[in-house]
Amino acid sequence: LEVTAPHQEQWPPASHTRIFIDSKNRETEEVYAREVLASFLPRAWRRPVTDAEVDRHLTMFNKVRPESVDFQEAMIEVLATSLSSPKFLYLVQNDPAKNRVEDLSQYELATRLAMFLWSSTPDEALLQLAAKGELKSRKVLQRQTQRMLADPRSERLSKHFVQQWLGMQLLDYLEVDEELYPKFDAELKAAMAAEPIAFFREVLRENRSVLD
Repeated sequence: LEVTAPHQEQWPPASHTRIFIDSKNRETEEVYAREVLASFLPRAWRRPVTDAEVDRHLTMFNKVRPESVDFQEAMIEVLATSLSSPKFLYLVQNDPAKNRVEDLSQYELATRLAMFLWSSTPDEALLQLAAKGELKSRKVLQRQTQRMLADPRSERLSKHFVQQWLGMQLLDYLEVDEELYPKFDAELKAAMAAEPIAFFREVLRENRSVLD
């Protein structure tokens, strides 16, 4: 019998402890549920949350808890609802005035920067700068952009942007006549897809214009 499973360096894994944070209130479920929500919601929604928003989720927790096997199962149900909210799924601009062009808030800028460069949510550094009102400073924004481009997550920008920009999805449907092009194979096709992405990454590393 052979069993294959993910290997975890620690247990519970970091992905679990980031949500179910350490607290002296673990035994008091409602208090601990509030702490978990207050920690999770700002990361999921990329902005500070109000007490009323936390209270609404806590009300849901109290509703589903009697029907759940344990605390964790109830919290997963509640946290799932926050991830189905437009506040998580969309880049929402808070209450823009009608027929007016308005600057993005610090948190909205942090979110758009992370979505563009990382295809992900802003990290703690971006959120802290947004909280201090410093992210819109030209020098700060340049430093953060350079930091983010040096991060391995920026490879998502190269892959997704180049694929969409150049319409490279069409390669998936490319069929080549083997008699006319006997040297064309799956390996060459994969290299064709990888080459523009690798070149784009090199352009970014050298701070050259993407128009190159």
